[in-house]
Amino acid sequence: MRIPRACLLLLGGCVLAIAGCKEDEDIRVNTVSHPDRQAIRLRAGVIKRDNLLWVFLIKGPKNEVAKNLDTFNELVRSVKFLEKKDDNGRPFEVAEWTNPPKNWRKDPPGEMRYAAYRIDAEPKEIEMTVSRLSAGDDWLLTNVNRWRKQVNLPPVAKDADLQAPEVVHEKEIAWVDLTGLGVHIVSKPPDPQAQSKKPQFPAQGKRPKVQPKAGGKKVPFQYDVPKGWEKGELTGQFMVERYVVDKDVQVTLTPLGGGDLAGNINRWRKEIGLPLVDKKVADDSAAVLKIAGVQSYYVDIDNPARSSRILGAIVPLDDAIWVVKMWGPSNRVGENKNGFETFVKSFKLDGR
Repeated sequence: MRIPRACLLLLGGCVLAIAGCKEDEDIRVNTVSHPDRQAIRLRAGVIKRDNLLWVFLIKGPKNEVAKNLDTFNELVRSVKFLEKKDDNGRPFEVAEWTNPPKNWRKDPPGEMRYAAYRIDAEPKEIEMTVSRLSAGDDWLLTNVNRWRKQVNLPPVAKDADLQAPEVVHEKEIAWVDLTGLGVHIVSKPPDPQAQSKKPQFPAQGKRPKVQPKAGGKKVPFQYDVPKGWEKGELTGQFMVERYVVDKDVQVTLTPLGGGDLAGNINRWRKEIGLPLVDKKVADDSAAVLKIAGVQSYYVDIDNPARSSRILGAIVPLDDAIWVVKMWGPSNRVGENKNGFETFVKSFKLDGR
C-alpha cells in the first residue's frame, strides 16, 4: 500500500511538534579549580659549547623571579669557561661566574648537578640551577618545549618563535623567558652529611654490609639509602639491588662485564626513544666525578616528547662496571634527582 506524500509530510510535522514540546535537557557545567596554580615564570640562559649545553635556569612564582632577575642575568653574562684534565689526562670543561648575593644559598657541592642555589622567597624558596647537557639536533627548541610544558604552555614549532641570541664576551647566550600557570615545587636539598669523609650517623643507623646475592655477585659498596625509598624485588637477570622511590620511579644497581661509556649512554638513549649519537658526543655528555674514590661518570638523559628520563652513574671497578640507574617520568625523576645524587655520593667501597 502506498502512503500519499502529503500524509508523510503531515506525520513528520507531528513528530517534530512532539519533539519540540519536550523539555530541554539540563546542561551541566563542571568547573575544575586548581587552587595551587599560580603565575610561574621560567627564565633560562643557554650557552652552546661544541657538543655541550650550559643551561642556567631560574624558576618560581612570577613576582619572586622578577625580584632576582637582574642578579640572574648578570651571573649568566659573567660566565667564563676553562679547560681542565681529569686523572687520565682527558680534557673537560668547567665554568666560573660572578658570586651571587648572600641570600642565594649554594647547595652542597656535587659534580652531578653542576651547581644550584636556593633563594629566599615567599611563601617558599625558589631555585636557580646550572646544568651541563649534551647538545643534539634542535637542542634549543627541544628544551624550550620541555620548559613550556612545565608552565602549561603549548609547544612551539619553529626556532623563529624564540629570542635571538645575545653575544656577550665572545659567547652567545640564547635567552628563554616563559610565564604560564603551574604549581611551584621546590626539590629536596642534597644531604650535606653525604659529603663528609667521616660518618656522622649513629652506628645503629648505618646500613649493614650487603650480603652475596644469587650467582655469587655482591654489591662492593656501602651506602645510605634516602628516606622513603623501599627495597624492591629484583626484576632483571643481572640486577643486584632495586629500590622503589615511588610508584613511577625506581633505582637499580647492576654489574656489567664490559662495554664502554658511549655504548651504555646510547643504550639508555634508545630505551627512552632518543636517536643514537657518535662516540665523541656521547662521551662529552658525561660528567666526570669520584664515586667511592673511583673516577666515574654521570649522565642525565631526558626525552620530553615521551616524558621519560634516566639518571645513570657508571663506576668502573677491576672486576665489573657498576651501573646505578634511576628512571621514570621526566618530572618525577627531576623531583627525585637530589635524592639520587645524595645516594650515589654516599657510596664507600667495602673495607675502605
